[in-house]
Amino acid sequence: MVITETDGRLRTVIESGRLIARRQDAPTTFDLATVAYVAKPGFLLQATSLWDGRVIGVEVSRRSAVDIDTIEDFRFAEFLLRDEATE
Repeated sequence: MVITETDGRLRTVIESGRLIARRQDAPTTFDLATVAYVAKPGFLLQATSLWDGRVIGVEVSRRSAVDIDTIEDFRFAEFLLRDEATE
């Protein structure tokens, strides 16, 4: 992941401490999919961030993790549903 500096240059969010010349040599990473969050009510009332607690993850398929933020995203999700029905 990268962020844009004020001068327009990009830099990595987390420095790895080692040179990674090929993406195949990079560590395995995951993207957060907002499929579901589970937390106790008391935690939600006291915490300032979900990252304050013990965070665990469940790997989901790409088909199950489609973010719908635009009409194009919605159309893509519809396509996946239609495609799944024909399998």
